[in-house]
Amino acid sequence: MTTDFVVRDSEHGIQLWLGGHVSLYHPYPVFVALWELSGQKWMQKSVVIDKMRLPDSWELNKDVDELILENRQHDSMSIEVLDHGDGFLINRDDSEQNIIIEFSKSGEVRIDSEHSITSNIHIEQQNYELIQAKYSENGILIKYPQITKLKDAVKQKSLNQILKAEALKGLHEYVDSDTEVHVEIDFEIKRQSERFLSVQYTGIRYVKDAAYPNHIFYTSNLDMKRALRLRLSDLVKIEKPFLKLLKSGKFSAIEPEQKDLLGNFTQDELNQWLTGADLLKGSAEDSELGAFSYLTSDSLGISIPVAHAAGDHAEYEIRLAQIPDNIKQNKELWSELSPVVDQPSLVVSGEKLDTNQYEIEESQSFRLLLKALGK
Repeated sequence: MTTDFVVRDSEHGIQLWLGGHVSLYHPYPVFVALWELSGQKWMQKSVVIDKMRLPDSWELNKDVDELILENRQHDSMSIEVLDHGDGFLINRDDSEQNIIIEFSKSGEVRIDSEHSITSNIHIEQQNYELIQAKYSENGILIKYPQITKLKDAVKQKSLNQILKAEALKGLHEYVDSDTEVHVEIDFEIKRQSERFLSVQYTGIRYVKDAAYPNHIFYTSNLDMKRALRLRLSDLVKIEKPFLKLLKSGKFSAIEPEQKDLLGNFTQDELNQWLTGADLLKGSAEDSELGAFSYLTSDSLGISIPVAHAAGDHAEYEIRLAQIPDNIKQNKELWSELSPVVDQPSLVVSGEKLDTNQYEIEESQSFRLLLKALGK
């Protein structure tokens, strides 16, 4: 029973990846198969496994032209297309373990495991878990996190109400509107700890007869201890020292081609954007065009609206360790941010690097996540 599919025009021709359940009557196991259009006929093709990393509780069986994945506990499973459209996400119910199947252009398959929605971030001590919720109605799909297993039930309810309201901000504009609109928004957990939860929302919005779709970007930051929303102004003083720091080049652009866009803003314009950052303004346009902030394990991120041709928004991050004390707004909050501490100086072959002779070329510096090394 096929439930999801991916169609792609590759160098081999038209490819069709099918995914679904082997049995019509039970939601397990899951299969993935490849077909190609050859002449006027669809031909089932052999699947080549490139890399494979599966948790102990999963099994993979491969026929010539089909992959079958099964979990040993025989829990029910779901399958859906990845957001970028080049593979499937297979989820085992009541488990933090997901399987990702991605397809290369040559037809090879990479299988990987994703242990939870926070697997790609630095996990600090925490006393709660996250589950996914979604709003789906009238062409609008918004996925957002909800908190579970928090001992304080009253606080959990309050935090979940904030998360839902933040995720659905601006939605009311379309609920009772006659305008045909398609909105699809997903989330990513940028930081999750006992004290902080930072959520980033990205998506696309297309209004019928509009010239082009718009990219949507907004964030939601929570103080888990006080059950309150956090804004950029709660963390840093939006004053000249911070604005100078923003334009000093210490902020790294998430998209390298957007690095120089900050130079297009005057200090007054940046001050206006950042002073109003993270405001719950209550319309889709405001959510799309406003400035927002977020936290990662070691950085403070800022999103600033830019022209549609430049991407609609640009994100910049600065290491928490690089933010001077005189810019920090709330010392109590900062005491629990626990950034990754930078080394005071670069060391080469046991000797301090002569920074008068050499300097770091930020534009050619990048971050590398080495998952195999652990925390």
